[in-house]
Amino acid sequence: MSGLIYRDLFTYYRRSSKSTWITEILVFFFFLLAIKGPYSIFTYLLCVMPLTMSGMPTTMKEMDINCKGAVQSVLLPFSSKELVLSRYLAAFLSHLGSVALMLLYSLLHWSIYHTFALTDYFLLILLSWLLGTVFTAVNLLTGYLGDLNASAIMYLIVIAGVLLGYLVMALAGIDFTALFTLNTPFLFLLLFAVTVFITAVCYVISLKKFSSRK
Repeated sequence: MSGLIYRDLFTYYRRSSKSTWITEILVFFFFLLAIKGPYSIFTYLLCVMPLTMSGMPTTMKEMDINCKGAVQSVLLPFSSKELVLSRYLAAFLSHLGSVALMLLYSLLHWSIYHTFALTDYFLLILLSWLLGTVFTAVNLLTGYLGDLNASAIMYLIVIAGVLLGYLVMALAGIDFTALFTLNTPFLFLLLFAVTVFITAVCYVISLKKFSSRK
């Protein structure tokens, strides 16, 4: 099954154009140097990066359709469980690049501005990762339930929902720094449990749907 994971990751990164990498670099420095203050941190870590992490399922759905990847996978000597699980694992492993980028951003931002304690940056990274995992699982599920249009539409809905929700909270004057005063261990354990539950449900439904088509 490791070969399936490698294939998906290789295909995804080969599919990413130079403009994609350039855009990510520009966004990185835009939120690091051009926009200052707490909102730049929250916007980048809790809004931009979770959406970035959840983009792989849509790209892979496009490759499955345009390059007949789904048909070829069915012909391989792997079970439905292995094929679906490998896609999920590949999507989650692709998050590691985004996590590394967030760590670099946080370390640079902390060393330049000292806006928050370094541990607070790490808490935001963890929260971002959990959000990105949920968005990715939902996008993966949509890819198995519908066609490319459905996958693309769901990705746009996730983007619009995150941006709208963040904008509403910002305009409402919600103090995001209150996150650091909550019962952090209990909060993240709860969020982790919810993330695992949502991901598991998405995987089970995806597997049933894929198995019915195979």
